Amino acid sequence: MLTDLHDDLLIRWAQAAGYATHFVTTRAGPLPGSYFGNMLLSRLPLAEQPALDLSVPGRERRQLLCAEVTHQSQRLAIWVAHLGLKRWERRYQVERIHAYAHRAGDHPTHRLLIGDFNEWWPGPGTLRSLHQSFRR
Repeated sequence: MLTDLHDDLLIRWAQAAGYATHFVTTRAGPLPGSYFGNMLLSRLPLAEQPALDLSVPGRERRQLLCAEVTHQSQRLAIWVAHLGLKRWERRYQVERIHAYAHRAGDHPTHRLLIGDFNEWWPGPGTLRSLHQSFRR
């Protein structure tokens, strides 16, 4: 999982090394043709799923990258997030992730949520809420 990726050179290197890649763009980068976003690398083939918009109006655009892998007939959903810097922003984004996780649909039973959660302090916060929902 990479966040704040801004050059497709990393994508080409990863693919040349035999990794499957899935990338979602969050915003344009500082140079023409450059961009920022999140990327997932996998040795297993990735089935790309539509990204979930986690953006908060007036703040930096955020996306939940969504993909699936299948190994030994078991499906695993892999979600990659880069949450916002403000606590209230992260709360909103976590609520969106919870709603997405609990929405009726064809989500695999097994889910892995990884990313940069921008949570620096132990105790109550967005990580506690995520931990309670995603641990087994």
